[in-house]
Amino acid sequence: MHPYSQAYLHLDPSDNVIVLTAPLEAGETLNLPETAIQIDQAAALGDPLAARAIAPGEPIIQFGVVISIAQQAIPAGALLRPLLQPVR
Repeated sequence: MHPYSQAYLHLDPSDNVIVLTAPLEAGETLNLPETAIQIDQAAALGDPLAARAIAPGEPIIQFGVVISIAQQAIPAGALLRPLLQPVR
C-alpha cells in the first residue's frame, strides 16, 4: 500500500483514469474506493493510470473528457501514457 493517504486524483465519476499525485514503484498497491489496483511498473508524478480494466474501443476518460480510445485491452493499473492515441 502506498504511504500517502491518496496518491492520485480521480475528479469525475465517469473517469476510468486516475492521475498520480506522487511517484509509485512497480508492485505498489493503490486503494481506490471500489477496488485496489497493483501498479505493474514505476510511474511518475502526473502519470495517468487505468483506474479499471478498459476494453478495446472503449473511450478513455480523464477529468470527464474523452482523451483517447483504447486500441487494445488495458488492465487496471496500467500506465496509459504510451498507449494514448489522439481523439479525432
